Amino acid sequence: MLNQFVASVLLAAAFSIVWVHTAQAQVPDHPLITEVFQDADGNDGPAGRLPGNPHQEFIEIYLPLSSDLVAGLNKDALNLSFLEIEGDNSSTGLGRANYRIDLPTFDLDPTNGLTPGAVARPPSGVVVLGWVDYVGGDPPTGLAGTPSTRVGLVNGGITSASEYTFVAINGAQFDGTTNFPLPVTVSHQDPSFPANPMTGVSYASSGEIEQGSAAYLLVNRDDPGYSEICAFNDPGPCNSAAQLPAGSVLQTSSLLDGFATNDDNQFDPTQQPTPIGGGIDLDLVLPAFGAFSLLVSQLAEDLHGHARLFLDSVKTTEDGSSGNEDPASDSLLYRTISNSGAVEPTPGSVHLSTSPAELQLGSPSAQFFEVLADTVARPAMSASNVGGNFGMNVVTAPGASSNPSFITFSDRASAFPAVGQVAIHPDLRVETFAGAPGGHVETITVQVDASAASGGDPLVVNASDSVEATFTVFEPTTGMDADNQPFQATTLLAVQVLPDLPGVANELLASSFGQHVAANLGGAVDDDRGLGNQMIDPTTDFSDP
Repeated sequence: MLNQFVASVLLAAAFSIVWVHTAQAQVPDHPLITEVFQDADGNDGPAGRLPGNPHQEFIEIYLPLSSDLVAGLNKDALNLSFLEIEGDNSSTGLGRANYRIDLPTFDLDPTNGLTPGAVARPPSGVVVLGWVDYVGGDPPTGLAGTPSTRVGLVNGGITSASEYTFVAINGAQFDGTTNFPLPVTVSHQDPSFPANPMTGVSYASSGEIEQGSAAYLLVNRDDPGYSEICAFNDPGPCNSAAQLPAGSVLQTSSLLDGFATNDDNQFDPTQQPTPIGGGIDLDLVLPAFGAFSLLVSQLAEDLHGHARLFLDSVKTTEDGSSGNEDPASDSLLYRTISNSGAVEPTPGSVHLSTSPAELQLGSPSAQFFEVLADTVARPAMSASNVGGNFGMNVVTAPGASSNPSFITFSDRASAFPAVGQVAIHPDLRVETFAGAPGGHVETITVQVDASAASGGDPLVVNASDSVEATFTVFEPTTGMDADNQPFQATTLLAVQVLPDLPGVANELLASSFGQHVAANLGGAVDDDRGLGNQMIDPTTDFSDP
């Protein structure tokens, strides 16, 4: 049947995996990394920031209450450092720090007086590391504004923060800033330092955080086992022998939290520690015999970064005994975040497993839909429940069509009992009529109202929200090729879960459609979502829920 179509086939396949952590939730007793966000829309860094863009790179850390803090950590003067350790085996700086940020001293118990020079724990416990605006070129020539009016690059730009503490990574450069706390030391972030020799990118100017295969460590620099790790070409004073793992005097006693990202196509997150000698990234930094490899779980590197699933779900399964380390299990407690989909960057926002359900809609850039003329469609909005372990039901209320003779919209009710931190897809009913011309565009406002899935659940946070959605009528008998030029007919295919076939990993591949995709991917078959190779990978199991 497919051979009758000389067509450009657009594959719209979406894959979603929901990990359920069954361990009993507990309040954290030590600082944790809660989010590392990178590659914002427009690559919007501190040099040449796009005004009004809410998306900028940042690192988020949670500080527990002093009453919950584990013994041995100084609640009145907590000194932390955040490191990114280069893990690409081809890098000249392997095992060294792409950057090290020594955070200001934090006083988690100001009830007995604030320690001189320390910063009080913010009400939410959240500390966000980010940049303030540069001015000039690359390298920049200064900081924008005045020392008292610097703009911190989170949430579209801020000049102050009350519920969380924003630490300006570059705030001590040039004439500095006074409206945000500053790091004690930042290794290799000065814009005058040489750019990364592998990429030619100056991290300080670009604001980029995640760079391929790397280990992220949050350490206590007051611990006897702490030692500075700096960049290989950092001109400042540094322990030249300190790197992971060879020659390192950094001990695991200083480690509070950590995870690693791996972009090597041979990396298998279920096989940790990484096999030695296979040439896979991070196998020299987190080797099977290394102490840090048992405490720093590796995740498949994602362009946009990673965020913790729930703050009160303890990441590590390690208890210090041999044979009980399971970094692959740890990695399930992190989730991938998106810079344009349902879950937006959320500096200053922390969710526990006991937090109420919370509705969040994707940006308008994620709400584009094509509908066929003379059909009834139920397109699914991009949204998410970003709250805790409570579900929600939603109802969509679309705005009116500008031309009801072409297209109409009507309400739809949907039930999404899934727990938080997962994507949901509230839909609406769209009817297009035979006379609707191809290319007709309707942009409407869609309101989404959410309610608790069960009577005893807490009220949903942000229970009503709205977003613009755009619908384009697609004429099925006049298609377009990959260059948007007229080309006979275009077939739109939505691929969903297939029936389970025992012993068969990829049920799709054996079908006539799967064979057509495998033979024509990149030609007659246009992979519109970037998942074509996964669809024809023999190991992809479509029946696995």
